Amino acid sequence: MKLDILGHDDPTMIRMLQDITKIDPTKIPLDDKETMSIFSSTKAIGVTPEQIHSEVGSYGVPEFGTKFVRRNVSRYQTNYF
Repeated sequence: MKLDILGHDDPTMIRMLQDITKIDPTKIPLDDKETMSIFSSTKAIGVTPEQIHSEVGSYGVPEFGTKFVRRNVSRYQTNYF
């Protein structure tokens, strides 16, 4: 049995962001090019790679923020991003 206790943080963070920004997360298109660009650059989040020591801007995305995953995402970019 695996307990994913940390997974409870994600819905809470999404709700907090909704309360702060007044943006309904269910209305965000899943194919938004600017959003998807965080997997190929840092431009959409308004920082340089030097500022965050990463070629991609996926730090805040669960499972995409680790150094290992960020390195692989930037290494194996496809046309999807």
